[in-house]
Amino acid sequence: MNSQNNEPKPPKKPFRLARSFLTSRELQGVRTVIAIITALSAPAAWLISKLANVSSNTLVLLIVVVSTIIVFVLATAGLILYGLYKHFRERYQFIRNEYDGTIRSVGQIAQRLYHDDATRWRFTEAKEVITVFEDGTCEIHRHFVISASDTQPAQVWRVEIFADETAEPIQFIGDIGFRVTCLGNGPETVKYLVSKNDFRNKEITIFFLPEILPNTERTVELSYRWDQFAADLREKNSTVFAFKYQSCDQDDLANYHLEFRFAKSLGQIKLEADFPDLGGDFTDTHGGPEDEYHTWVYKHPELPMYQRTLKFTATRKREN
Repeated sequence: MNSQNNEPKPPKKPFRLARSFLTSRELQGVRTVIAIITALSAPAAWLISKLANVSSNTLVLLIVVVSTIIVFVLATAGLILYGLYKHFRERYQFIRNEYDGTIRSVGQIAQRLYHDDATRWRFTEAKEVITVFEDGTCEIHRHFVISASDTQPAQVWRVEIFADETAEPIQFIGDIGFRVTCLGNGPETVKYLVSKNDFRNKEITIFFLPEILPNTERTVELSYRWDQFAADLREKNSTVFAFKYQSCDQDDLANYHLEFRFAKSLGQIKLEADFPDLGGDFTDTHGGPEDEYHTWVYKHPELPMYQRTLKFTATRKREN
């Protein structure tokens, strides 16, 4: 099994994080300011140690002096912190602009990598499992066996993810733990880049390395977990799940399996298929009292995949 390493990196220590934003001269300036604050704080400790042996007038004077020093130190620290906040914010905005520019470039490259931007793959097998938890959070596992066309290799595959309007907005793809894996014992692998990065709509461009040669297959698995992905089911008592597929072959038929698992704590769920009659088997499995999920399964041994869109509307029974 070859897979892209998508494990999140441990958080950086504060000093290392600062080094990633500040130059060496700026870091030296921060050290100097910290040293000044420490030096200014030292007289306060010395004065406090002498309070037991002074008169009331002297005590009042010492309190005023100590208070003045404390106010000065706090004001200085506040100015320093504000300056650092402003600096970090400017650096973050600069990095974010670079990141967004890279994403736009990836999208343009993916669209124009081939002169015709035509689909160069077809599906042999597709299996998707969607688990919906009580708060609308979804865990998605997708398994595909795809092959290149008869005449052209396939190297680029764009996958789009849509979340509900009330879903948790996601800034970075790493926040949903996105993973893509190429199965098999050979040297084949996959890498990906984000090519669209809206808060509730992501597009990931997957690159097959090496490319899939004509009439050869590759098995790929994708997974992610998005907080409140289907939150409309709780907030509006209804949500739509849409699955879009493209194929280079108008006669492409795939062994298809789609499974929805709704947490029973959501209440009574009704799932309806919203697409033309394509045949197949659509079953509702309530399960036993000990089961945590209410499961719906749609199966089709030869589902036409060319320009195919499948929509399912899930409705939650209102509580009295």
